[in-house]
Amino acid sequence: MNKSAQRLHLQLRDTLQQRITDGYYKPESRFPTELELAQEFSLSRGTIRKALQLLEDRGILARQPGKGTFINQADTPHNELEAPSGLIGITVPHTHDRLSSNIIKGAERVTRERGYHLLYTNIENDLRIETEQLSRLKNQRVAGIILFPLATKGEPEILQDLICTIPTVLVDRELDEFCGSVVLSDNFNAAYQGVQYLLNQGHSRIACVSHLSDASSVIERIRGYQQAMRDAGRLPYATIKLLDCGAYPPGEIPEYAAEELIEIDHALSVPERPTAVFCINDYIAIGVMRLALSKGLCVPKDLSVLGFDNSVFAQLAPVPLSSIEQQEVEIGARACEMLLDKIANPDAAPQKILLPTRLILRASTAKE
Repeated sequence: MNKSAQRLHLQLRDTLQQRITDGYYKPESRFPTELELAQEFSLSRGTIRKALQLLEDRGILARQPGKGTFINQADTPHNELEAPSGLIGITVPHTHDRLSSNIIKGAERVTRERGYHLLYTNIENDLRIETEQLSRLKNQRVAGIILFPLATKGEPEILQDLICTIPTVLVDRELDEFCGSVVLSDNFNAAYQGVQYLLNQGHSRIACVSHLSDASSVIERIRGYQQAMRDAGRLPYATIKLLDCGAYPPGEIPEYAAEELIEIDHALSVPERPTAVFCINDYIAIGVMRLALSKGLCVPKDLSVLGFDNSVFAQLAPVPLSSIEQQEVEIGARACEMLLDKIANPDAAPQKILLPTRLILRASTAKE
């Protein structure tokens, strides 16, 4: 087994289930004990126990007190014996932003063209709801799932067992312990090119403003900013973090409380303040812009502001916002195409697709 690919108990579970499917262990026969398996695979009994519990939860194994563990007559649970439906499931963290809506739109177009139907669910940035909705999609026997993950602590382990039996493609973000396919923007190069544009405009003091997030998209954008600065012979600023993600009700330009902007407020108040800021998303960029204007700074004369996403708010900002545009509909479409290909060819190797972005220039950026 490849120990780096998954957690050991998940790998062991898949190996044992494959042995059962291949007839290595016979139905209704006694299954090897924890000790026997521990010796065979050189794993701890705790790891063995966790793998066996997962197989028992699926109805593949049954424990009989005083007798041992036995293989059920059917090697898969009842609902997994039924043929998958013509449904494709898609989960998104929320539906009030254009990114999620356009990913759904792209996926819907492809499912319609290929004779499938799309079921989408809003998981409201809640891991518990995400888990519940993925279970619901499995019970509806969807043929596959397009998953826009939350990228929160504990998510990979919780999701791994839920989605391991259903073809799944991630969009927008990667998960460290998920070894399947993913479609997302080339966030590193997008940020690199955006910051390079600011450098070419004569800016040397360029700050990066983010929020508290472990999402791979955010990490890659910060990394792109840092590399662009280093390649230009400039020392990157430490990333300025907003204390929250801000409140942005549907259809409204986001608002940030003063306490959320403390770090960027300080950065804009020092004598050698930044002359430009690269912001991880448009919501943050507009918050920074409003703060700068309230401090008497002129955008872009005193501070150039560059956002990311080219959201519907970009043109509604106090100063129309320059921003990096993603191929949002294409992300959903390519993910759905990849998923349907995976359904047709289960043995296909996982793929990672990085889509290029486009810099949209407006009035918020100018020469230093």
